[in-house]
Amino acid sequence: MGLEELITADLLPADVLPRLEFWCHPLAEALIQDAGDLTRPLMVAVSGPPAASKALFTDFLVMKLNEMGFPAIHFRVADFRLSHHARERVAQSVHPLMMYPGLPGTHDTRELERVLTTLRKGELAQPLHIPVFDKAYDVRASFSRWRVLREMPRIVLVSGWTLGVMAQDASSLQQPVNAMEAELDADMTWRRAVNRLVSDEYQPLYGYFDRWVFRKPPDFASVARWIAEDQSQWLKTMEERELEVSEQQRDFASTFTQLCQRLVTELVDVMPTKSDYLLTLNSNRRITSFARQRVS
Repeated sequence: MGLEELITADLLPADVLPRLEFWCHPLAEALIQDAGDLTRPLMVAVSGPPAASKALFTDFLVMKLNEMGFPAIHFRVADFRLSHHARERVAQSVHPLMMYPGLPGTHDTRELERVLTTLRKGELAQPLHIPVFDKAYDVRASFSRWRVLREMPRIVLVSGWTLGVMAQDASSLQQPVNAMEAELDADMTWRRAVNRLVSDEYQPLYGYFDRWVFRKPPDFASVARWIAEDQSQWLKTMEERELEVSEQQRDFASTFTQLCQRLVTELVDVMPTKSDYLLTLNSNRRITSFARQRVS
């Protein structure tokens, strides 16, 4: 469903298109300039905390780039999630908290690297298949539903909150940041495992990107509220579709918020100065300013 269809169905505010147009247009122009005479696609990471409307914003940005005659695609790190059963195996071998999706250690980073490697080369010897994750059933969609890319775009945008997350030093892991870490990870097994995975599997992926866009929240309290709002909307959708929801899925927002707090806090502290393009958000997820930085 496109943005206009979402608005027609009352799933998005009617004024969202003008606001997206206002902020996306200068960024689209800047990215076209950045792509220049590259013989391969410009690779762009779109980061920001969970529930910061990264995918919606990036989808519209792709629409703008295509309208401006610059073929672009967007896919999400979330589509490379491990299925419920795959996470169960990780949870059994590492730590029970690995069951919660969306955190480092719950993605198929090898598959993501395969897609990024192919795109950065700038050549398609054969169609490129990009995974799709079915959140309703908590599984990767069947291969027949994967996206198929037959022509190389000029700009590739990848959105995900784990993009830009960095491993912390050992001493930083010792002090719990919330009650959940203190109670469910008292021996730091989960924290250490996530930290190691960030260092070994996620940080190596950052080198594939030429430009970084970051959506900066006003504070973590706003992020927590956004996560809860999105979860409430998703549960409502599942109820309307008469699909069964597990207890873990119902409690996901409060648990996930605490599990991601450490990494998100660090991400928001670091990325505003490391990103090439900074979009500052208010407490309602609306952009209040756009800054171009670090780009020569």
